[in-house]
Amino acid sequence: MGIDTRPNLSSSKFEQFAGEILNLSGCTQIFGQFDIESGATLSICNNFGQGKVLVSDSQGNATWGFTVTGYTNGLCKYDSQNVCLGGILVNNTTIDIDTYDFKLCSAENPNRSIYLDQQNNELKLCWSDAANTCCSSISINPTSVELGSYYDGGGCSANICVAHDDNKIYLGSAGSIRTYHDENGLWYSGDYSSGATNRWLTDKAYVDNKVTITGVTNGLCVNDNMNVVLGGTLTGNTTIDLNSYNLTLDDGYLILTNLTGSTKRIVEANIDGSLSANTPIITGKITNATIISLLVDEDNWSVNGVYVGIEITGTYEGQYYANNDYYFFAYDDNDWLRMIRG
Repeated sequence: MGIDTRPNLSSSKFEQFAGEILNLSGCTQIFGQFDIESGATLSICNNFGQGKVLVSDSQGNATWGFTVTGYTNGLCKYDSQNVCLGGILVNNTTIDIDTYDFKLCSAENPNRSIYLDQQNNELKLCWSDAANTCCSSISINPTSVELGSYYDGGGCSANICVAHDDNKIYLGSAGSIRTYHDENGLWYSGDYSSGATNRWLTDKAYVDNKVTITGVTNGLCVNDNMNVVLGGTLTGNTTIDLNSYNLTLDDGYLILTNLTGSTKRIVEANIDGSLSANTPIITGKITNATIISLLVDEDNWSVNGVYVGIEITGTYEGQYYANNDYYFFAYDDNDWLRMIRG
């Protein structure tokens, strides 16, 4: 009796009871449709794991494994189951961080970073050395831009800040703002003259306090603005040689205090060139009431029209007076004549 050593599995020939296991070894080929009824499961035991899929090799052998597909536009495959940043952008790309902060940094050195800090309204780029003792940074916020560098180990630092809200550029050093630049130009925030060197740029306050004008004498003085001007006491006979030029007093007066007096007088040049003011300036017409009363009194005149009354003083040759009847003339100082009018 012959035995079929290659039987075909068929539901009409073989029946597997519930709960029993059918073990197949070697190579089992299935021709046609492999049908798993609804509610049943297919279990492949070797190399199983959550999330794995059937992966075929080049020979068509399937095993449980991982595979990653679809990474592109700045992404790349890290291993069989991970995607990481890296690769070529194939489109204009926007990452919407919404209201969240975004930071790219080194886990070992946080100060090597690009930080979009929305909580503090700042974009900051930092880079430090491996020991995190030296660090430089650029900070941008809506009102200013700051470039800084510091050495944490020694307390050294320097920074430049451009701030539009107060129209200033700040220059800082060792943790303090030392210099400003604004609409008034470049100026210091404090007095740093104690550390000045030969190449130090001085400021107005330093000049005002340190620079002294000496040698001002003989009719010169220093005003409140530290300017040398005419004024003061002459300390010797002084000659100003005008050469062939004019000396003009514009909108002012030449005052000689040694010639002051109670009346107006004529300034005269003496033979030696010195000035004096001994001759008073008088008006031609007599206005003094006492003198007028003496002149009009008939008892003070001779029949020849010569004044013979009480002595008249303080009058000068050439002065005159007139009323309806006479002309009165001083033919010499304090000597008077009169003539009938008409």
